[in-house]
Amino acid sequence: MKALIAIFTDPRAVFEEQREEPKWLAPALVILAFTIVSGVAVTMLVDVEAVARADLEQTIETFERQGMPQETIDEMRAATAQQLSLAANPIVAIGSAVLGAIVIFFVLALVHALYFMVVGKIMKTGHDFSDWFALSVWGRMPWVIVAIVTVVAALVMSPQTDLTAYNLLAFSTWMTLPNENHMIFGQAVKTLDIVVIWSIVILTVGFDSWTERGMGVSLAVVAVPYVVVYGLLMLL
Repeated sequence: MKALIAIFTDPRAVFEEQREEPKWLAPALVILAFTIVSGVAVTMLVDVEAVARADLEQTIETFERQGMPQETIDEMRAATAQQLSLAANPIVAIGSAVLGAIVIFFVLALVHALYFMVVGKIMKTGHDFSDWFALSVWGRMPWVIVAIVTVVAALVMSPQTDLTAYNLLAFSTWMTLPNENHMIFGQAVKTLDIVVIWSIVILTVGFDSWTERGMGVSLAVVAVPYVVVYGLLMLL
């Protein structure tokens, strides 16, 4: 329990303590618990169907400006109507929120750990995949903050508000980002927030603590995936 709090206040102490035997189960359970509760709460508080229909109409308006034939647009609207009704079903929505939280967490953690393992092999750090998976999990502890903020926002904001607006820590809430309104990549661009920076800091401290390669090298290693992904999303 102490480490779960210290990761926010003194992450180096947490990683130094776990240098020989990194543990990931406790932080993973905490992250999943908060993320799932947040997802379910938002599903219960938000008018999912209304929000989805508003997004659909915005997409259709974009297609209309691009000259798409009205017949094709009508077919798209009809094909999507049934999917929207299904998504608005409370059981389906809650199930999707729970499953989505679990899948997204583990996929991102595993991919990130694989990246660290490859870099670790190149740098000959001596750490195995389980170590890097633990680092990846600990680096996602700021997701807990996002979950809390999202629930609070959902409680006080209109049920018809776009879902991305509930993340009050997102940079797009306070400034206009390149391509944040892009039809395909816009939602991903809007996930760039203070917590992403916070995660980078925690991962950098952890990488430096376990490899002793220096903060500069560690920051470069940790930041590469974020720079590549968000850089491409803002350029495309």
